[in-house]
Amino acid sequence: MKDRGIKLCLVLYFLGMAGAFLLLRNSPTQGYELSIYKHTPLMTTIFLIATTVAGIWMVAYHAFSSSRSKWWVVGYGMLLFNMFAVLSLPYLRGYYYYMHADPVAHWAWVQEMLATHHIHPGNIYPVLHLDLVNIS
Repeated sequence: MKDRGIKLCLVLYFLGMAGAFLLLRNSPTQGYELSIYKHTPLMTTIFLIATTVAGIWMVAYHAFSSSRSKWWVVGYGMLLFNMFAVLSLPYLRGYYYYMHADPVAHWAWVQEMLATHHIHPGNIYPVLHLDLVNIS
């Protein structure tokens, strides 16, 4: 019974992520937008929130269960993929620049953080770059 719940959670997760990506693909930017979130379809936001909750459930349930299951790693992977999806919203919507620079500039910030183990005082998006450091 427990494996059936895990499989159901994974199927719903992948269906939700597929729905989110399809909605994003079908809603390209129509010029200048003041807020990317305002023009992102509501169902995309709902799918991303639901899949994040599913990932958190997988991690919490299997991290604190009495059995020695490695399914929490799958939940952590789900959360990382959701983070990637949220950070990719500008690209998926057709923006050319993300925040104040292009993707190569953000990658340079990540490389600097990996080399120095410090956050540069001029880095105005440290959380984004820390997330990318965790992935790399």
